[in-house]
Amino acid sequence: AIARFLKRAMVEGFEEWAGYTRQEVRRRVVLKRLQFRMKHACCVVAIQHWTALVDVEVDQRRVEVVTAARKAVKGGDLLFLHQTLEAHLSRRHVRAKYNKGDM
Repeated sequence: AIARFLKRAMVEGFEEWAGYTRQEVRRRVVLKRLQFRMKHACCVVAIQHWTALVDVEVDQRRVEVVTAARKAVKGGDLLFLHQTLEAHLSRRHVRAKYNKGDM
């Protein structure tokens, strides 16, 4: 217990140092990102516009699928629903093209 009491200040110092180091690393990363954004402003704007375009297209496709589902429920036209779902959901290459997970 006495040894723990004596080493308490040392442990608290290491914890403070670790917190300070984490904070400095975070600041460095933020500054690098800001520096990149300042140097490559056109690229950043282009990526922002592209992601906005993808979001709009995804919303439009969702509306088309929901509309087809409603028509199928009301009119019993399952063939139209099947065709719409095939056109929008089975195109894996399109989904991969618009995958924003890497951004």
